[in-house]
Amino acid sequence: MLDKPYAHAPVSDLYVWGRKQDAAFEQPVGQSPNQRHHVRFWRSREVDAHGRPLWLGAATFDERVEISRTTGGFTHKIAPTIDKERDKLLVDSISASALDGYYWVDQFHAADRGTNGGGDPYFTDRRLAVGVIDLPR
Repeated sequence: MLDKPYAHAPVSDLYVWGRKQDAAFEQPVGQSPNQRHHVRFWRSREVDAHGRPLWLGAATFDERVEISRTTGGFTHKIAPTIDKERDKLLVDSISASALDGYYWVDQFHAADRGTNGGGDPYFTDRRLAVGVIDLPR
């Protein structure tokens, strides 16, 4: 409301497998709290061939502040271009040398458009990015 950055703004919980994310991070855009990049991660019960846990992530972009249709409180409107945020996360991870590699799963999503939990529309190319995190040794 004061158009100042909010270094530790709260991140809404999203749920996968009936539980909220295990980790969440945000990146502000400019000097305003109205726009932010978010990424959330859930640890799976599944492990890879080396016994390391598999994680699921979701990246979103808050494009502006609005009044929630469900609660009547202030909330962020998530941008409908969800693939742009997925691609940003990949580029940022590669730039930070945090990925040991990645690949695409085509036609992962059944539909190329839908609505999120807040009722806002989104669209996607239906691809899933799978990244291998390069952990420090």
